[in-house]
Amino acid sequence: SNVGLKKALKEIGSVKLLDSSTVSLCLSSFPWARFRKTKGGIKLHTLYDLNAEAPENVIVTEALTHDKEVFDNLSWNPSCTYVFDRAYIEYQKFDEFIEEDIYFVTRAKADTKMEIIRSQPLSDKDKEANILKDADVYLGSKVSDTRMKNEMRLVRVKTTDRNGKERIIDILTNRFDLPAYV
Repeated sequence: SNVGLKKALKEIGSVKLLDSSTVSLCLSSFPWARFRKTKGGIKLHTLYDLNAEAPENVIVTEALTHDKEVFDNLSWNPSCTYVFDRAYIEYQKFDEFIEEDIYFVTRAKADTKMEIIRSQPLSDKDKEANILKDADVYLGSKVSDTRMKNEMRLVRVKTTDRNGKERIIDILTNRFDLPAYV
């Protein structure tokens, strides 16, 4: 049922999902689409409007194109929250989004460097939703000159994967206005 989703969307507002899928092609029929030595392919980068339940934009690239390379080919609306996976992590772009009031949510990579600035107290609803930490952080490193200029929010969640194994995931966002459990 979409009842929980529709309730969450009322609180969050407009949400758009960005993800890509690789489509394999026969290399002998599509030599321009070389992906591997004996395989061809293209990548479909899809921006899906969750509220309208329909794709908004599809960009076709060579399969070797890195996901975050499509950022500059999309129009970003400050009234929306964009959700994308770890392949789209790019600190400079995140700083731009924050400065332009473009909301986003993504998962951290395992090797993401974070400096915790302050931790927020967890509400009972946060704890019921298996939230382990709600903190303001800087991403990147001063040493490697990758540190972001703007603060982000880290929400650490205990979840169960499709195989029933418990996992801890770190969610990064610039949505400071919403409770962690949302």
